[in-house]
Amino acid sequence: MRRLHDDGSLAAVGGMGIALNIYAGAAIVAEGTTVSSSGVTGSLLTKGGLGVAGRMYVGTAAIVTVATASTNHISGSTVTAGGMSIGKKYADCRTSSLCH
Repeated sequence: MRRLHDDGSLAAVGGMGIALNIYAGAAIVAEGTTVSSSGVTGSLLTKGGLGVAGRMYVGTAAIVTVATASTNHISGSTVTAGGMSIGKKYADCRTSSLCH
């Protein structure tokens, strides 16, 4: 039976440490199923930022745990240069107990 980690020029059954960069010509696949419950847990971890040049799809939820106040159009916990579409109804904070 072939396992995914058996494919390629370099296969490591144990861990591997790389001090500098990894360049992948196609895809980097993390087959772990560790659920993320914070910024330091999950199957794919980075100490720096994450840059995505194309689209990003999130299967279940995108959770922002920092409550950065927005002082202009380019600051805050969630910033978008374009429009934002919300698929569910929003809570009207003037009347909803969900906001208080």
